[in-house]
Amino acid sequence: MTAAPRRKSRRHGTFYVLEEPPPPTRRQWPPPEPDRQQIDVDYLAAWTDADADDAAYCDYERERDKWVRGNAPELAGLGPVHQCLLVQPGRPESGVAFEELDFEGRICGALAQGPRNHAFGSAVAVISAVTGRESDDPWVAAVCRALDRERTWDRGRRPRLVVEQGQGEMFHLTATQNRGSITQHGLDWRRMGAACGIAGSPEPELPAIFLCEDRGAISFFTMMARTTTDIWGVRVDGLWTENGPDGWIIIPEPVPRSRLHLVETDQPIPRHR
Repeated sequence: MTAAPRRKSRRHGTFYVLEEPPPPTRRQWPPPEPDRQQIDVDYLAAWTDADADDAAYCDYERERDKWVRGNAPELAGLGPVHQCLLVQPGRPESGVAFEELDFEGRICGALAQGPRNHAFGSAVAVISAVTGRESDDPWVAAVCRALDRERTWDRGRRPRLVVEQGQGEMFHLTATQNRGSITQHGLDWRRMGAACGIAGSPEPELPAIFLCEDRGAISFFTMMARTTTDIWGVRVDGLWTENGPDGWIIIPEPVPRSRLHLVETDQPIPRHR
C-alpha cells in the first residue's frame, strides 16, 4: 500500500475525444493551445505534489521506526500489520494514511495528507492529532469503532475506510418472509431466521445492515434473489455509515422500525432462477 496516494491532476474529469461533435462534458481532440498549456501546468503540479507525498512518507517511515524502537521495541523491524486510508467527511483531499503496528490495534501510526503531519500511539490519539480533532470527537470515535469491528471479521479488511453520518434515505432489499420480523423489530442481522440472505448465505455476511444509496443499485441484489423480496426505505439521518468491504454501504447497528417504510413488496424471483 502507498500510504500517501498520488493525487490526480486538477483537470481530472475533463476528457478529450476524437469524435465529431464530441459528447457533452468532453472536448474535441487535439485541444487548443491554451488548454495544452494548462494541461502541462496541471501535470507538473500533480507530479510535484506526488513527489512531495512520497518524500513525506519516507520521512514518516523513518520517524515511525525510530519511535517503535524507543516505545515498543518488541515490534521493531516488523512493519505494520494493517494499513488503510481514512477519508474525512467533506474533505476528500485531507485523507489520513493509517497503520496498525500490532494485531490488537493498540499501537498505531498516522500521516495526514495535505499538512503531512504524523503521530504515533493509540488509534484515538494519532487520528485526533493528525486531523486536529478532539479525542472525543464523534467522527474519531466512530472510526475507531469501525477499526475495532474489522479485527473480528472473518473476511479481509478495507484498504480505504469511509465513515460518515448518513443523510436522507437509503434502501435495503430482503426476503419477503422477513417482513413480519422487520415490522416488529426493525432491521437486525441478529434476528436472521429461516430466510437466507439475498446472496444465499444462511448466516449474516457481516454484523451490519447492507444498504444501497439509490433504487437503481438495488437491481444488483434483486438479480441474486432466490425468493420474493421487499425493498425497504431507510432514513439514515444521524446514523454512522461505513463503506462495506465490497463497495456497498453498511450501518453497523440495528435500525429501528421507526426509520423504515416499505417501498416495494413481493418482488418476483428473477427469471434466470
